[in-house]
Amino acid sequence: MSQRSGKPKKMGELLVEAGVLTQEQLEIALAEQRRTNGKLGSILIDLGIATEEAISRTLASQSGVEHYDLESQHFDPEAVARVPHDLARRRHCVPIRLDKGTLVVALSRRMGTQWRRRARSWGTRATASGSKC
Repeated sequence: MSQRSGKPKKMGELLVEAGVLTQEQLEIALAEQRRTNGKLGSILIDLGIATEEAISRTLASQSGVEHYDLESQHFDPEAVARVPHDLARRRHCVPIRLDKGTLVVALSRRMGTQWRRRARSWGTRATASGSKC
């Protein structure tokens, strides 16, 4: 994860650095966030400043995980069979494929860093998804 003075960078800062939005656009979105108490990502999308795809790809890249667009993804039936449907639904994860015996799953952004660390500790490659699970 990118850091400044030992602290993780804020999402807006990462998006500006990645060229997804300008500093001026970020300031507009932050003003709207203060006014509405909304989530920055949703505000950027609602204002037409950034797409969910661009935000998701940038955050995945900065986190060191892969990005999957679940709407265009082909799923390996063997991978899907390895994760019970109720578990996938509860944990907001989608089995994608097997890669040399490793189950590759897509996780919703909601699952956060803790889930990704847990998945890695199981030998599962953690991924990020641009689609809501």
